[in-house]
Amino acid sequence: MRRIAVLLGLLSVAACSPRTINTVQPGAIDKSALDGEWFWRRTVADVPYGTSATFVGATDQLERIRWRIEEDHLLGYRSYPNIDDAGPSGLETDGYYGSPLLVFRIEKHFDIRRSYDRTTCEEGNVIQENVEPAWYDRDYMRVDWSRNLSDFGFSLAGLNAQVLGWS
Repeated sequence: MRRIAVLLGLLSVAACSPRTINTVQPGAIDKSALDGEWFWRRTVADVPYGTSATFVGATDQLERIRWRIEEDHLLGYRSYPNIDDAGPSGLETDGYYGSPLLVFRIEKHFDIRRSYDRTTCEEGNVIQENVEPAWYDRDYMRVDWSRNLSDFGFSLAGLNAQVLGWS
């Protein structure tokens, strides 16, 4: 009988406490995850039937990149000079930023935190995207990975020139 009373007491406490609700949309990226050096390689994922210019699985040169986060764009720069000894001080390339190889649109900067009452500062049970601080002080972002905005350019005498298409 005592066990039933304890069980009913625990159930009544669990029934009264509100459940945590997470309203954070998918695709949230922690900005600190993009620190350091990354590897990037363009790969052909699909081609029309009968194409003789390329094939599925064809790859480009492997590049080492560093990310730079701006308000509206995520930029991927080559992390080393393309020409020997063209960096800021020869072999030191920690602060090197050439022309961007990748440009993706950032949809939103935000923090993930619990909702709160602004008058009492009491936290609620809803975990949400918070946009109160300035964009550069927020810890998360959502990126539109569907299109590299630097992917169009032209080729002249075998030299591929990238033209940035973002504004």
